[in-house]
Amino acid sequence: DDVVLLPVIWQSMSCSRGSENTASVNWSTGSETQSDSFIVERATPGGGFVMVGSVKAAGYSSTPRRYSLTDKTASKGVLFYRVKQKDEQGNASYSEICEVASASSEEGNVKIFPNPADNNLYVQFAEAQEPGTVVVVTDITGKEVLRRTVNKGRMVLPTGQLPSGVYAVQIKRGGNADIMQKIIIQH
Repeated sequence: DDVVLLPVIWQSMSCSRGSENTASVNWSTGSETQSDSFIVERATPGGGFVMVGSVKAAGYSSTPRRYSLTDKTASKGVLFYRVKQKDEQGNASYSEICEVASASSEEGNVKIFPNPADNNLYVQFAEAQEPGTVVVVTDITGKEVLRRTVNKGRMVLPTGQLPSGVYAVQIKRGGNADIMQKIIIQH
């Protein structure tokens, strides 16, 4: 039997908001073997991830190491990050995903509840929304499972037909996701 060594033993992952346009992503490893680099990725409204920066890895380390990267292009709203680790052979592994809270009071104008939800999810707007504003629900793979156009202050999204799991609710204005919130559907 071949023995496979993991290039990185992940220890921790955390994210925090800096200023309105920055977010800090912090992670640590317990050990590293032939590690090459860490690539910080941010979730896109479509459910994929884009690179926001990279950090050189230690290569070899038998002691805990701490790393961080500041995303200087962080938009308002809730953001999701992960770290992709590449080893010297080009293999990759991923950290867990962490969440950064909104940088503005924008989310105070929108309430998405309950969380976890069962048969219905409610989206309540404190003020009128611009025409064309939509609420989009995507599953963990980024596949759109529900879309509704906003036409009043409170919406009911039927979630009873969705399988239990983790979803993202996005409020899109002019095609851009201004607000993104993770929700759980639990039946």
